[in-house]
Amino acid sequence: MKYCGEYDKKDSVIIFWVDSQFEYCNWNELFNRNDILNRGIAGDITSGLLGRIEEVCRHNPSKIFIEIGTNDLSMGLSIVDIMKDYERLIEEIQNRTTAKIYINSVLPVEDLPGENYQNTEILNLNRKLKDLCVIKKMVYIDLTEKFTNDDSGNLKTEFTTDGLHLNSAGYLEWKKYFCRF
Repeated sequence: MKYCGEYDKKDSVIIFWVDSQFEYCNWNELFNRNDILNRGIAGDITSGLLGRIEEVCRHNPSKIFIEIGTNDLSMGLSIVDIMKDYERLIEEIQNRTTAKIYINSVLPVEDLPGENYQNTEILNLNRKLKDLCVIKKMVYIDLTEKFTNDDSGNLKTEFTTDGLHLNSAGYLEWKKYFCRF
C-alpha cells in the first residue's frame, strides 16, 4: 500500500480518509488495484483532517471516502462541533479539487464501560451526516444496518476484533459497498 509521500502530485488516486476503524485494511490488496491511498490515522478526529487538507488534495484525487467521528465522540466533542468540522472539511476539499466525496456512516461500536461514545450518539451523528450529504448533493454510504447487531445496537461481533476496529470479515463486507462506487 502506498502512503501520501509515495505519490506524485500528478497521480489521480482514490483516498480513504478514515479513522482507525478502517485504517488497518490494505485497500490496494483488498481491491487488487494500486491507486488507493490510505490516510487513516489511529486516534484521528475530524479537525485533524482539516490540518492535512493540502497533503490529501495535492494528489489530485478522483474520489475521497471519509469516515471519521468515533474519536471525536470519545473525546466528548459535541455533534454540533463535529458537524462544523465536517462542513468546513467538505468546503475545503471542494475548493481545492474536483474529487467526488463519499461520506461513510460512522460505525457502531461495542458499548464499553468508561468510554464517552455511545451508539445513540453515533446514530445521531449519522443522521446529521446523512442530512449534510443531501444538502451538499454528496453520496452517503449507510453501513449502519449491515454492521449493527439488531438486539444490542452494537457493532456485530463477526466484523470486529475488539468491539471497535474491523477485522478482515468487516473489511470484506465494506468492500461490497465500495464496489458500487
